Amino acid sequence: CCLGPRAKHKLIVLPTGETVLSSDGRTIFQHMITSHPVDKWLNDACMRQDEAIGDGTTSLLVFMGALTDAAVSLLNLGMHPLELIDSFFESLELAGSVMAKLSHTNIPLTSLAISALGTKIAAEHASYIADLCIRSVQGVAESQNSFSPFVLDCVRFLRRPGRGFKDSFLVPGIILEKPFAHESMNKQQENVRVAIISFPLQVHKLKSQTDIVFSRTTDRGDIDASHKQRMDLLLHRFLALGVNLVISQWGADQQVVHLFASHHINLVCWVSGNDVERAAVLSGAFICARDRDVEEDSLGHLYRCSEWKGDSEDPPCVMLQRSADCTSCPLVSIVIRGPSQLLCQEVERAMCDCIRVVSLCLRDPRVVEGKGLFEARLCHHMMQTVLPDNNTDNVQNSGKDGRRRAVDAWARALLSIPTCLAENSGNDPIKTVETLLEKVSLSDATAADVQQVSEVWEPFAMKQSLMTIGTEVVCMLLKLDPNQQIEL
Repeated sequence: CCLGPRAKHKLIVLPTGETVLSSDGRTIFQHMITSHPVDKWLNDACMRQDEAIGDGTTSLLVFMGALTDAAVSLLNLGMHPLELIDSFFESLELAGSVMAKLSHTNIPLTSLAISALGTKIAAEHASYIADLCIRSVQGVAESQNSFSPFVLDCVRFLRRPGRGFKDSFLVPGIILEKPFAHESMNKQQENVRVAIISFPLQVHKLKSQTDIVFSRTTDRGDIDASHKQRMDLLLHRFLALGVNLVISQWGADQQVVHLFASHHINLVCWVSGNDVERAAVLSGAFICARDRDVEEDSLGHLYRCSEWKGDSEDPPCVMLQRSADCTSCPLVSIVIRGPSQLLCQEVERAMCDCIRVVSLCLRDPRVVEGKGLFEARLCHHMMQTVLPDNNTDNVQNSGKDGRRRAVDAWARALLSIPTCLAENSGNDPIKTVETLLEKVSLSDATAADVQQVSEVWEPFAMKQSLMTIGTEVVCMLLKLDPNQQIEL
């Protein structure tokens, strides 16, 4: 299992021969080859958990496994599946009411981000990477005037192997993986006026198979002269409008490139359509499809435009920055440095999870304790609510109260998470869980005392989603008829 900060990383060998190094539950589930329908069902549930929350996939799988074992034990004791399903959903409602009382709201985002990165491969640099993730999320959220759940779509990553993880940096803008069209163009400009065009700066090449017949030897020269006159008019229009950066979705011939470079206008060609749209969003420019569309209202503005090259063998790229920092920046980019491409990919996955967690906590600031402490507190409070006398032996040995028996099983399934954490940490799981239950069962243990003890924090919504998805999946499994199998 890959749950916990001391869990081992998994080296996955794909059928194509490629290797993936990861301790992320989503990545491992994504590359698992399963044949049983229930395995695919559980795998899909874990994937949905990661897409919605960004964390808790492994904990969800552990919880579903423990709850399934508890359900099988209750079924063997003669409890009807429908009665068990109703009791599990009743336990879920009880847990939701108790969870709201156990949550906290005054925990800094740095602690949450570091906790999300604590089990990843770059845990030693968690504070530095967490700062990059928090700044990127806050900048995008401020530009949207809301904490949108799609913040991750506004963050792009560029992996450049080499150096260490701490050499990664944040760019308040986008990165075009294209160099300037000419080496003599300015490598860095500030207060940039940008024009974005989607028409070619070269003689238009017909996309269909067409034969062009010249009746005179000067016809080809007339075409070149017409193209040169068109480019001269476009260049004068750019100069009149004060444009010093042109981003083109198509190419440009060498004559046009030299013409732009001699007039100190930077040109970036063959930019993908997606990057062209992102550049338009970042700068506020309109994408011009024709020459006459280039006007004052169609131009955008950037704080800085520069060409960056990591190591000597890395291809150069162009950085477009909206501002000096990430304040109110609709799009941001993170350049990831690392010893190898394999490790850079794992750090990127860790950053994606951290960004989802930070974005979630900005929308819902409620958090709960980690390290299995919250599960122990929730289990204790549920047992106190259902069993005021805390006499669990009578529940286990008596078949009269099926509801209490099911609630007891559901609450004890939560303890599978701290048990698994203890096993991966090399500790005695039984003693660890007993110690946790003793701490939370003290009459003088207040929320402030627990807050001082805990060093790991997790989003409230993550735990809520984990328990909801886990309970619903197990209940759906209980509705299956084991005696009927239809093959189409």
